[in-house]
Amino acid sequence: MKELPKVIAIALLFALALASCKVEYSGDTPEASECTVTFCANDGSPTPATATQTFITGVPQSLTPISTLGFTRSGCIFASWGTTPEDSDVIYKDRASFTAHQDTTLYAQWAPLPITVSDTDGNTLEVTGLFNGGGYSFEMTDTSATVESQSGTAVFVHPKRGYKFRAFSVTDSNGILVKFYTLPGADWYAFTMPTSSVTITAAFTIVDYTITVADIAHGTVTASKTVANIGEEITLSATLDEGYIQPSYTVTTTDGEKVTVTDGKFAMPAGNVVVSTSITAIDYTITIVDNDDVSVTASKAIAHAGDEITLSLSFADGTAIKFAVTTSDGNAVELLELMKGSLYSFSMPADSVSVTADLFQGLYKFHESVTSLPSGTDGTRGTSGAYVLFGDWPQTIKAENVTVNESTFIVMGAHIYYDGSDGNWYAKVLENGYSTDYKYSDGTSVAKENTDSPRYLYFKVEPVKWRVLTDDYNGKKLLLAEDILTADVPYYDYSDVNRIVSSATVYPNNYEHSAIRAYLNGLSYQVKPFSATQTNSTTYLDKGFLQTAFTASAQALIASTTVDNSVASTNPASNANLWNGGKNGYACPDTTDKIFLLSEKEVTTISYSFGAYNNNSSGAGNTRIKQTTDYAKANYAYQHTTAGMGGWWWLRSPYYSISRHACVVTYNGSANSYNIVRDGYGGVSPALSLSF
Repeated sequence: MKELPKVIAIALLFALALASCKVEYSGDTPEASECTVTFCANDGSPTPATATQTFITGVPQSLTPISTLGFTRSGCIFASWGTTPEDSDVIYKDRASFTAHQDTTLYAQWAPLPITVSDTDGNTLEVTGLFNGGGYSFEMTDTSATVESQSGTAVFVHPKRGYKFRAFSVTDSNGILVKFYTLPGADWYAFTMPTSSVTITAAFTIVDYTITVADIAHGTVTASKTVANIGEEITLSATLDEGYIQPSYTVTTTDGEKVTVTDGKFAMPAGNVVVSTSITAIDYTITIVDNDDVSVTASKAIAHAGDEITLSLSFADGTAIKFAVTTSDGNAVELLELMKGSLYSFSMPADSVSVTADLFQGLYKFHESVTSLPSGTDGTRGTSGAYVLFGDWPQTIKAENVTVNESTFIVMGAHIYYDGSDGNWYAKVLENGYSTDYKYSDGTSVAKENTDSPRYLYFKVEPVKWRVLTDDYNGKKLLLAEDILTADVPYYDYSDVNRIVSSATVYPNNYEHSAIRAYLNGLSYQVKPFSATQTNSTTYLDKGFLQTAFTASAQALIASTTVDNSVASTNPASNANLWNGGKNGYACPDTTDKIFLLSEKEVTTISYSFGAYNNNSSGAGNTRIKQTTDYAKANYAYQHTTAGMGGWWWLRSPYYSISRHACVVTYNGSANSYNIVRDGYGGVSPALSLSF
């Protein structure tokens, strides 16, 4: 059973609550001077008991408190001061204001103790002392007590800490309720004492206080109770994330008082509390294992569990790396790639880690030299064409039974390739298909980009197949990629904005300053968005098709070709004056490139085994029709779904009549068409020349 609260009851005689009066005197008003007030104990202690207080004549002063004077009388309480020893008509309360006009004597007026207090077992309760000079106090040991008196009585109700008052009643010896009164918000109850003993009953309710536990990072803290009463023992417990120890609790009341906590326990005070917790994080180390071929730096050398750590890698392109972060017991830590092959992050585990970046000898060998395919190999020219393998590019979607390990990789130009369980390299691509009508080579459907739920796919890196168009292209062999290898590379970014380069106007379909030429060769180029400043874009600088598809030794084999960009090159090979009388104001100067697009003239040259520009017959007879690879489909390439048709692909020739158009080969093989330069769904089928 919970401990019952204490009630302080003060018995006051209403008969003693008389108003104070002035002292009467006769004669002329004396001049200002001192006079003496003599206090008489009037049968009180000590005997004889007198004291004096000096007053300034006519100036109000407070009477000396009875407690200061020390007057007492056995079995009585002090009631007031009077001007006569008995039944004074003029009385003054303790500490009252008094104005003396002459020497005066005041007599203590005493009243017998008006109450006898007993508990419900009949035991007399001890009166404990003077209360405010107007009564005596006692403590209840139960919820009720018996009071004997012959006078008016007031009871003050003061609940113990942690309790609140609920109800009050007074009954006489016959059990009949005695009427009482109080005021709103008062802590006293007054009633007229009947001619019998009374029982005072006060009921209390224990107060529920709340325990609020503040959230912490890296763990949870709970209390054994969320609501508790004063004095209850509360136990705090913490469940911490790995890597954190030593919870320290601070318990504070809403008034800002600190509560003592010992071994995670505290006694509930009389008030709501908030529990805050501090914890200690364990220091873990990050060790970089040295490697002469790869430089690795970490954002921190010492970290705590949950910290984000970034790792920067630096190494030469074409270097295969086996990169790993492992705990002290050899478990691999998951890495997040922030920048392909150069910047990674991971969440620090509750353990020290080692970072290794070792050279990796993969099974796949890059095609750094030209490999001629056997006679009779099929291709865009059927089995009569000559075909070679040279360079490497992601093409076919990963087989379902192949797994990819992203901690082993190689960077090639703009691409990073990951090690597959079949020994091949794989490119990871955020799928961005042009149409959901397309299918990959494994029969699965192509999906458009979904920013809410992005889908990443892997594509196998394979040798690029080329068709040899001629053995005498400025004394070299001219090769054209057999397939549309990629897309989402516009001819130029903006179709209606001219640029100024070297004080000359450059139109959107200018090949020399095009985005697609920069992409093919890893160059920078001038770009001017709508209503914006013209800038030099380095998007493809040193990370173009050239640097991505070929190793450094393979790039050295490719000839730097003087590319013909004349007006004649923008017309069909059969008639240099066919379109616009052979005029084209958008033709640009010749360029020197290792990788380039074919021109309108080249793609209609009969000796290259191409048909007339307007040949749009589908099937094996049209050597301009090209199919899109799986990789190209995932990169926004267009592919006609009718059997025998292909995708459309860019030529380098500007269209003669409109600056926003460049020439293309359509899905049915026609070379009599154009598209807007900013279109991203056009395919890229590169060409190059070399000797072998």
